[in-house]
Amino acid sequence: MIRIGQHILVPSATQAVDSGSGRMEYTVRRGDSLWRISQEHGVAVRTLAGWNAMAPGDTLREGQRLVIWLPTRTAAAGPMAEHTMRSITYTVRRGDSLARISQRFRVSVNDLTRWNQLDPQRFLQPGQRLRVYVDVTAQTGG
Repeated sequence: MIRIGQHILVPSATQAVDSGSGRMEYTVRRGDSLWRISQEHGVAVRTLAGWNAMAPGDTLREGQRLVIWLPTRTAAAGPMAEHTMRSITYTVRRGDSLARISQRFRVSVNDLTRWNQLDPQRFLQPGQRLRVYVDVTAQTGG
C-alpha cells in the first residue's frame, strides 16, 4: 500500500511497483482509457500520456504496459520530494515540431535541442526518437 497525498494506492495483480524509484507499471485491461487510468491514479491525462510517450488521444491495447510515476520520498526534501526528474524517450509523430513537443512536456526548445544535439533549423522526422527530461511533479493539465 502506498499513500499519495490523500489517495492510497493498493497495487492490484496487474500493477507492479518498484518502491525504490516511485515507478509503477500498469497493465491495460479491457475497457481502460487514459482518462480512466489517470483518474484512478490522480494524475492528468496529459501527464500520463507524456510519461508513456503518447498523445492524450492515443488508443490503448489490452495488455499494454504503462508507466506511472509515484511521488518519491526523500529525507532532504521532507515527506514528499518537491521535484522528480525523469528521462523519457519520445517518438516524433507526423506534424510534431520542437515548439509543440516543448509545450507538451513543459520544457524549452533550447533544452530539447541541447539534450538531443539537434539543429533547430532542421525539420523533425516521424519516428525520430528524442530524449526528454521532465519534472514529473510539474506535469499538470489534461
